[in-house]
Amino acid sequence: MTGTSIAIRHRSSRRWLAGCGSTALLAGVLFLHSPAVSAVTQILYEAEDRPDVVSGEDLWRYTYRVSGYAFEFDQSFFWILFPPDRYDEITRGTVPAGWDADILLPDENFPDAIFYGTGDSSAADELTFSVDFRWFGTGAPGEQAFAVYLGSDLVHEGLTSTTPIPEPSTLALLGTALALLALVRVRRRFERGSACRR
Repeated sequence: MTGTSIAIRHRSSRRWLAGCGSTALLAGVLFLHSPAVSAVTQILYEAEDRPDVVSGEDLWRYTYRVSGYAFEFDQSFFWILFPPDRYDEITRGTVPAGWDADILLPDENFPDAIFYGTGDSSAADELTFSVDFRWFGTGAPGEQAFAVYLGSDLVHEGLTSTTPIPEPSTLALLGTALALLALVRVRRRFERGSACRR
């Protein structure tokens, strides 16, 4: 075997190992990011226009899906606000097994109606709730303010949404993967250029 063929094989082996190393590095990052990550607490909703019993009233139903937080009965809870200038005749609908949920009407201490719920996340496969109400706003009912508490401590607050929110770890993982792929491409171009100059 000539020295030239040995050198070619050596350079090919280096390129192969470099590719394997980059792939292994990318796989390692994916593995490190894949275990239990902190999820985003979110409440998704669907607004359903219900048949009106009396002409002129506007009856609706919210169906909520709560995710991203491990609730414990009587320890943690969530609430959703119903401002009285847009909502009336608010009644509780479906509640998951093992959960307690109800409507708190406005009073002198708090001007908005509140739908709250507390229970164990492990008590149901999916945390789905529904609330019926009369709508006074324009168009269709939309997002609402919500909050999650552990005892008296605020854990998370936000707005209900119709679209799931990507988890921060997912976005970070995607950015890391793209950066690694770009690094691999630049490295391979550099190695090809070095091989051509030899």
